[in-house]
Amino acid sequence: MKEERDLLPVLEKRFEQMESVRQDLLNRLGGFSEAQLNFKPGPKQWSMLEVVEHLVAAEEMTAESLLGTLPELFQAGKPTLASRLKFGLLILIMRSPLRVPAPTRVVIPDPERTRTLSELTQRWEAARNQFRILLDEFTEEKLPYGVFRHPVSGPLNIVQTLGFLHEHLKHHLRQFRRIEQAEGFPQGNPKEPNPKFQE
Repeated sequence: MKEERDLLPVLEKRFEQMESVRQDLLNRLGGFSEAQLNFKPGPKQWSMLEVVEHLVAAEEMTAESLLGTLPELFQAGKPTLASRLKFGLLILIMRSPLRVPAPTRVVIPDPERTRTLSELTQRWEAARNQFRILLDEFTEEKLPYGVFRHPVSGPLNIVQTLGFLHEHLKHHLRQFRRIEQAEGFPQGNPKEPNPKFQE
């Protein structure tokens, strides 16, 4: 078994930021009932669990892409000026209140599928563990090279990839707030109030 080494500081910082937001989100969701987690504000709108599944699927897809890219890392090339500008625009959009449709059906939850928070937490943990192993492969020399092709912005290096996943997660926190504040959202136990998704 390969010995795990310390990550490069820039990757360690990005990874810890992602983990902090993820753990806080899961802790908050753990305070909601099954009815609340599965509540949908309207037709064709996602429940809290479907939003979680979308986040998990996005990270699983990215990890799988990285697994296929790393063996030919130095043949992949570096992100171009155009892709860097598109990435900057993508981050600005995700930080705004705009609602952006998922660019690929792979990360859209199946509305007919039953899911639980426990199952999704396990899948997310596995994806994060896979990321931690993949990040261990990076040296300073490999940081500038494109390792993931986003459907909108194009090729991203590993620092940009982690930055995108972090912003993507924070972007969807607003969606959890909208669901919680929607008309008809099931009431919880007044003696044990739910942790609010505050601004």
